[in-house]
Amino acid sequence: FLLHKIATLRKRMTNVQILQQAVLLKFKSFYAFLLEHSPDKAAEVAEAYNTTMSAIFLRHFRAHVADLAKCRVECAARGHVLGDEAESMSSLFSKGPAKGEGAFKLGERASVLESSTPIIPAIVQKQGAAVYEESIWSSTCTLLVDTVSSEYGFCADFFGAGAGRHAGGSFENIFGKTLIHLLEHLEAFIAGTYDAIGVLLLLKISLAHDRVMVARGVSGLGDFFAHVAKLLWDKFFVLIEHQQQSIARTANPPPASLDVHPLPVVRRYAEFASSLQALAGGGVEQRVHAALSTLRAAMHNLLVGRLGQVLRGSRKRQAVLLINNADVVLATLRENGVGGGDDGRMFEELLEQNKGAFVEEVLAAPYGRLIRFVKATEQVLAQPGGEATVRTLEEFRQLEPIVKEFHAHWKRGIEEINVEVMKSFANFKNGMEILKQTLTQLLLYHTRFLDIVKKLFPDGAPFARYMITISTIMTEIKTYSRNY
Repeated sequence: FLLHKIATLRKRMTNVQILQQAVLLKFKSFYAFLLEHSPDKAAEVAEAYNTTMSAIFLRHFRAHVADLAKCRVECAARGHVLGDEAESMSSLFSKGPAKGEGAFKLGERASVLESSTPIIPAIVQKQGAAVYEESIWSSTCTLLVDTVSSEYGFCADFFGAGAGRHAGGSFENIFGKTLIHLLEHLEAFIAGTYDAIGVLLLLKISLAHDRVMVARGVSGLGDFFAHVAKLLWDKFFVLIEHQQQSIARTANPPPASLDVHPLPVVRRYAEFASSLQALAGGGVEQRVHAALSTLRAAMHNLLVGRLGQVLRGSRKRQAVLLINNADVVLATLRENGVGGGDDGRMFEELLEQNKGAFVEEVLAAPYGRLIRFVKATEQVLAQPGGEATVRTLEEFRQLEPIVKEFHAHWKRGIEEINVEVMKSFANFKNGMEILKQTLTQLLLYHTRFLDIVKKLFPDGAPFARYMITISTIMTEIKTYSRNY
């Protein structure tokens, strides 16, 4: 009788859970009777049930995965790398759109982490919708944990006193083939994917469903999810190394190709780093941060070490290159809500260091003599007898020519600085901030210069009529600062 009832579970379109609850549980006392009086027959019933449910679940999950896989799209291919080494160097450093940028953007893909409802393949196919592997895996894992939880509860109820032994001992018999099939599906995807973001999403999905099972107090899937996590972590770091090597293999471009536009390789890195940082929570922080550290070091070596050396003949051009590229990384991180962290700190430091260097370089062209005079005499004046010492220096004899030169050309110098700053930075807001910083530094240098002159000529300098006042310079600066 029990074998007949179990056999009805095999019928197509049968709602297994309804049949379990409405029919089989009514006869759980029959199994208890067999267990007590005829253990062999009870074992036969249990084996029939295990075999039946194993076939049902395997068929069900195989169809679910296969149907969804028909709608799957790939986000990344082998050639979608940060360094884009498959392309020519002219393309790598071009101003055009970067190839494969979608492979590095998280976008709306993270919404799959909030999904708790399995996908119905027929609806997806009817709509002609495309799905990523993480959606397939999320749907499958949700279905799996719900199925295992339901089956665990039924077995504990139906098999009564033997529930512990049955639920634990027969789990492999019931779900073993299904889990093997799911692993085969996952391994096939892992073998061919270059989608690091997708792999990380699969990891977070798996870890989240493992936590669900722990919270429900249902055992059986712990080893499965642990094995899945190992497979995915291994693949994740293979893909990170693939990206790191693509940066390392990037050839040095000719200096003329390095202009004010942020490099496509840096834009891709910024998107990728933002995506990884956004996914770094939920138990994956340590390893994701290790991956980010690897990529960050490679990018720092490319920008500061290698491309910086390409422009070693011009500190100003070095600064412009590093400012524009650091700025686009920081802007991308902020846009994606992950402005902090080690990436943010490194590129913020790079930005500020090179802003200071650019300011000094751009001021040196029109006001170099004045700045050198200030730096050469300030420390000497601070010492006892400093005024007398300064009067013996070559710089002192240059003081009046410096004053007259500044008087004649200071306005033109500010205009030249304005033009230089505006043409050097792709981000207008960033350019205006640097212009403000530059003119402020000019004002500080001139203030220090006037203080030195006052100390050297307390009764008034013979060339005082050529001295430009601070208020005059500030008035001129305000004409450029209206857009700040």
